Amino acid sequence: MSGSQEALARLRGVVSGAVGRGRQAAVRAREQGDRFRADSRELAEKVDRRAAKPTRDDVTSEELRASATAFREGAGLSVPTLPSGEELLAEAQKAEEARRAMPAPFRKAHSPAGLQTFGEDEDDDFSQQRILG
Repeated sequence: MSGSQEALARLRGVVSGAVGRGRQAAVRAREQGDRFRADSRELAEKVDRRAAKPTRDDVTSEELRASATAFREGAGLSVPTLPSGEELLAEAQKAEEARRAMPAPFRKAHSPAGLQTFGEDEDDDFSQQRILG
């Protein structure tokens, strides 16, 4: 084998290795992007359902929101209308206060093992099923 053939073989090996590493990197990047998009979609759906429980640290600044909106519009992407962080925090606080203000469900004193029963009539209490069986 001449020197030029050896050099060509080494070059092909280097190029082949680089192409393989590039493909692996592309696969990893695609997987990471897919996970990120799925997580973002899930979070947006939670926000739409008002199921997300935001904290002050989770709130995105208005400047960053405006920048992201401008980028998406400039790229021709859709821009979902989501409530601001302050609105989410206010709603979450109201929901928590309402949950705390709700009275505990009615509980009969003779209910075994402290099981919750919700009926007013003695015939509605099925926590005593072992007696019926």
